[in-house]
Amino acid sequence: MSKNQHLIRRTTISLAAIAALAAALLSSPAHAHDEPGVGLTPDSHAPAGMMYDHMHKKGEWMFGYNFSTSSTGGDVMNGGNAVSDEALAAAGYMMKPTSMRMNMHMLHLMYAPTDWFNVMLMPMYMDMPMTMKMVPGAGGGHGGGGGGHGGGHGPMLAGGMGGMGGGEMSHSTSGIGDTVAAGLFQLYDDGRHHVHAGLGISIPTGSVSLKNPNGSFVHYGMQLGTGTWDVIPSVTYTGHANRWSWGAQALAQVAMQSRNKSGFRFGNKFEANAWGGYRLTNWLSASARLNYTAQGTIQGAYNGPSHQMSPDDVQSNYGGRVLKAGVGLNAVVGSGPLKGNRVGVEYVKPITQSLNGYQLEQQDALYVNWSMAF
Repeated sequence: MSKNQHLIRRTTISLAAIAALAAALLSSPAHAHDEPGVGLTPDSHAPAGMMYDHMHKKGEWMFGYNFSTSSTGGDVMNGGNAVSDEALAAAGYMMKPTSMRMNMHMLHLMYAPTDWFNVMLMPMYMDMPMTMKMVPGAGGGHGGGGGGHGGGHGPMLAGGMGGMGGGEMSHSTSGIGDTVAAGLFQLYDDGRHHVHAGLGISIPTGSVSLKNPNGSFVHYGMQLGTGTWDVIPSVTYTGHANRWSWGAQALAQVAMQSRNKSGFRFGNKFEANAWGGYRLTNWLSASARLNYTAQGTIQGAYNGPSHQMSPDDVQSNYGGRVLKAGVGLNAVVGSGPLKGNRVGVEYVKPITQSLNGYQLEQQDALYVNWSMAF
């Protein structure tokens, strides 16, 4: 049995264990989150890396700040396997990425006109530093069209491409990203189990026209947004009993335009999450989460000059399938002048990944959020 097959088998067993635990808890006495006599509970929110996971009661407001940082580094992958510099040179690449970090700062405003309908607005700010180096033995640029990085991103360039220090170059982009507006609709709630659907719209406020000092477009993945109006449907289930909580969520991000103003669009994305939590104290809970993401390649190409030297310049080198695991902590202030303040942190790392084309290996991610309801 291959390494990936072992990982998939272990993941399947873990999911089955979570499902069995949830089923066993169905016969346990329920406790309602944030009810009188119990107070605010930390586990009434999902792990920090989750969005669209909870709803508020009529008349409530929530204001929050979310920070996330994710990195790629290590090996350049083809599918699920590392590739050598010789293989990259043979494929026609003169340069390769060595590291990239994506930092996202997001404000989160939420209001509940009714118990069954909540609205959300989420503006973002992005910054993305990247390092690259020449591929030894490479003789010429790649013959394919433009390239890029999957996912929604925000203007720029920090001096363009840096100097060749020890053969390594660096550049970065930063600025306003896309803005998400969403509505959440309660479908079911019996005090123990809750189901709601979400419908979000990603507004293309992030630039997709950033260029290098020589006038060529930057790598697709260093643009700050998708450049397209995207629809984000989701459905979320949560449950709780005594000190235990659990949930599952499926969501997608689908472009509603075939091309953006720069001539391309990012691949559609699907994401599934399953998590479980345990309330350690009245103010602190711990969580574990599995996340699966699948995303298609970039469609179209830049409608202007672009480099053809690195895997990040080629549309087929974006997207793929990644399974990740995360652990986290949630805390809440249940009384006093800071009542209603919540803090969450979660660390996530890939278990297995199969990436489209040639891409830098995905590494870890950290999510931190703060929110206050009133």
